[in-house]
Amino acid sequence: MSLDSDRSRNRLSVADKGLMRRQRLRLGVVNMIVLSLIWSALSTFVYFVLQEETFHAEHARLAFFAEQVADQAYQGERFTPKNVPITDADVLYAVWQKDGNTYRLIKAVMNSKHLLHTLTPTVGNPYSITQYRQLYFGGEHFQMLVGQYQIYGSTMLVQVLDDIGPEEGVLRRLAVLFVIGGALGLLLSVLGAYALGRWTLRPLMAARLREQEFVADVSHELRTPLSVLQTHLELLLRHVDSENQNILHDIEPIYKETKRMRKLVEDLLDLARMDAGVATSDNERVVIGDVCVEVIDLYEPLFTQKGLGFLVEIIHSINIMGDAGRIRQLLFILLDNAYKYTERGSVSLHMAVRGHYVEISVKDTGIGIAENLLPRITDRFVRGEFSRTRTDLRGSNEVETSMDMSSGLGLAIAKRIVLSMQGKWNIISEVGVGTTVTVRFAVV
Repeated sequence: MSLDSDRSRNRLSVADKGLMRRQRLRLGVVNMIVLSLIWSALSTFVYFVLQEETFHAEHARLAFFAEQVADQAYQGERFTPKNVPITDADVLYAVWQKDGNTYRLIKAVMNSKHLLHTLTPTVGNPYSITQYRQLYFGGEHFQMLVGQYQIYGSTMLVQVLDDIGPEEGVLRRLAVLFVIGGALGLLLSVLGAYALGRWTLRPLMAARLREQEFVADVSHELRTPLSVLQTHLELLLRHVDSENQNILHDIEPIYKETKRMRKLVEDLLDLARMDAGVATSDNERVVIGDVCVEVIDLYEPLFTQKGLGFLVEIIHSINIMGDAGRIRQLLFILLDNAYKYTERGSVSLHMAVRGHYVEISVKDTGIGIAENLLPRITDRFVRGEFSRTRTDLRGSNEVETSMDMSSGLGLAIAKRIVLSMQGKWNIISEVGVGTTVTVRFAVV
C-alpha cells in the first residue's frame, strides 16, 4: 500500500465535507421551519384564546356591575347633576334617565368631568343601544358597556367603563415572550439540528469513506499488474517476426484495451487522491498564459490534421496561485473532449481578465451534451449517447448513435482540479450546437 493510499484513509474529500455541511444545514433549516410553524400556530392559538377569555370575563364583569348600578339607581332617591360625585374607581359608570328628547344624569362615578361630558348621550346616539365598545380617552383604554333598562316605567341608560390597560399590558408582554421565546427556540433548534446532523449523517459518511478507500485500494492494486501486462505486450509487438504477423490482429486489441484500462485505473487513483485531499499539488505562483501556450502547441497540429479551426486568445503575464501540472492536466482534458466530439467547425481557447479573476473558456462546435445529462456531466462515469448524421452509399441520411468510449472521469477530474484551487466552474451546452466550459481563478 502506497503512502498516498494510507494518507487517504479516514479522510473525506473537500467536496464530500462540503456536501455533509450542506446536508447538516438543510436539516437545521427544515427543523427550524417545522418548529416555527408549530410554535407560531401554538402561540397564536394560546394568545387569542387567552385574549378572548380575558375580554369575555371583562364583559361578564361589566354586565354584572351594570345590573347592580341599574337596580340601585332608582330606589326612591332623586339625584341631580350637582350631586354627581367625581372620584377614582376601578369601574366607572354613569346612569341617565330618558326625559323626552334628552337624557338627564341621575348618578355618575367618573375620574374626569371631560370624560363624563364625552359620554353624554342624546336621543338617536349610537350609545343608546345595548353594546360593548372600546373607548380611548386621556391615554387610557376603556372597555365600555352601554345598556338600556326599564325601571319603574322609566328608561334608564347605564354606561359602565373599566380600564383594560393592565390586561392589554399582560397580553402584550405575553406576545413579546412568545416572539422572544420562539426566536431563541428556533436559533437553538438550528444549532442543535446542525450539531446532531453530524451524528445523523455518520453512517453516510462512513459509507462514503469506505467507497473512497475501496476505489483507492483497487486502483492501486490494479495499476502494477496492468503496467506489467502493457509492458510485455509492447515487447511482444515490437519483436513479432514476419512469420507471426498473422497474430498481430489478435494482440493489438488486447494491447489497446490494456492501455485503456491502465488509463482508467490511473484516473481513478488520481481522483481518489484528490477526493482525499492528498493529491500531489503545489500551491505556487503560476503564469497561466505560459501553461496555455504549452498545451496549445501540442494540440494545434491535431486540430489542423482533423480539419478544425483552432482559435486562440491568450493574455500573458497573468499570475494565479496553483499547480502548473494540474492546470496543464485541466487544459488537456478540456481540449481533448473538444477534439473528440467536434467533427466540423472550430475549437477556441479564450482567456479574459474580469476584475480580480481570469477566465479561461474552451468552446467547440461539436455534438453537444443532452440537457438531462448536463447537471450530472461532472459525476463519475457519466457518459451520454450522442447522435450524428452520416450519408450512406445510396445518398440517404441515417442517424448513427455512438457512445463515448472514454472512462467518463475526465470532466470529474477537471472540476475537482478547479475546486481544489478555489476556482469556479461553469459548463453550458446545446445538442448540435456545441459546448463551452469556463473556469475562473483569482489573479495574484
